[in-house]
Amino acid sequence: MLGVWQNNWRSVQKVVAMLFVMSAFFVGSAAHAGDELFDVKIPISDSDANLSKQDQFDKALAEASRVELMRLTGRLDINDDDEFQELLQNPKDWLSRYSYQPIVQEGVAVGTQIEFSFDRKHIYQYFQKHNLVLWPYSNRPKTLVFGSQKLGNDTVNLNADALEDNPALDYRKPAERMGVPVLEPSNAVDSSLWVYPLQNASPEQIVFLESQVKADYLMTYQEEVSETGDKAFHWELFDKQGQKVLDGQADNTLAMDNLKDIFARLLDYYSQGYRAQADILGSLTLTLDNVKQVEDLESVETALNNLKPVVHSVRLNTLQNNQANFEIIYQGIYSNLLTKIQQIPHVLVTDNDAVIGVVQAKWSDEAQPNQPVDSSTGVSPDTAVSGSASSTPLAIQGQASSSAISQNPQVEKGNDVQTEGAVIETMPQGESIAP
Repeated sequence: MLGVWQNNWRSVQKVVAMLFVMSAFFVGSAAHAGDELFDVKIPISDSDANLSKQDQFDKALAEASRVELMRLTGRLDINDDDEFQELLQNPKDWLSRYSYQPIVQEGVAVGTQIEFSFDRKHIYQYFQKHNLVLWPYSNRPKTLVFGSQKLGNDTVNLNADALEDNPALDYRKPAERMGVPVLEPSNAVDSSLWVYPLQNASPEQIVFLESQVKADYLMTYQEEVSETGDKAFHWELFDKQGQKVLDGQADNTLAMDNLKDIFARLLDYYSQGYRAQADILGSLTLTLDNVKQVEDLESVETALNNLKPVVHSVRLNTLQNNQANFEIIYQGIYSNLLTKIQQIPHVLVTDNDAVIGVVQAKWSDEAQPNQPVDSSTGVSPDTAVSGSASSTPLAIQGQASSSAISQNPQVEKGNDVQTEGAVIETMPQGESIAP
């Protein structure tokens, strides 16, 4: 019997491998980049249609501010934290712009939503002032999602096309709402490869599917509608080892309400390990030799200050004999910050000591093309300022640079999401936890 299963599984692997060679297995990430963590879309519900436009706006903005803080921090308890009350009670002060937009389904406008864009700089400053933890988008795990709907004896797999035809079961918007990166299967995935809740999928199958798209988790959900119209909703979450770490169920509730609740739970679950480590504040001294031009010094200062949300603050302590000494306050893991420093163009790290938190480096005229640039730092060779014939020599020795040193309040964590001690949860039948 075991041999039969192994042979069948090898066949499945071959089929999947062929699909990947065709480059048609997955559409890609349905969540937006980290920049869009500051944009929140709130639909105006039918129940609010009788409210004045101002009341509709105020209600939507209050909801958007809660969503914004939850997705930035990974916390669901923001209403209970006094440090968030200034943002929650005065959300207009944190807006940079807003706009009314139609909600379009199959080319037809079916409603209206308001998109609120929050002021990134203002929020960063507030987080720094209150030592609040912001969860970087680049550290968030990616989740491969398999959805389905069972109507009597028929099952519809929610691939890319089916999601467009079933907006009430489309998980992409609640995932975007909570800032949870997801991967969606394309129309090319064979139904025999689909993963359903309660089917007892093997860990090997889960691990294999995750590995093909470098997903950290796999989630499956299904809405089951009986011939009498009764509904049941089931979902399961599997980790990188193929083990089930969360699941839930609900009866006779709207699928979209369930999906909002699920992604709120995933946000909280995924961020737990990061938040635990981010409470640790660290100090690092960066000594940079061979700094001969003002522009070179300014470019390094800018790059360090652009390490949002890794760096809490940066200060240029001394500048003497072409050597600059920076003090960097950060939250999270030392090795992650070191990696980001190594990715700054023209900064060549020569030595470091994790025990005492000292990094030795020198300015190099070479842009170091062999060092990959982390997109989360916002630093690339194309935007770096390098020394040239028009550069200004450093004429003043022993003084700090005149360029402004901004302070940005954020944190960093390792790429591995901690899942130790995970418990199996059942979706409660009572009030939803989603904002």
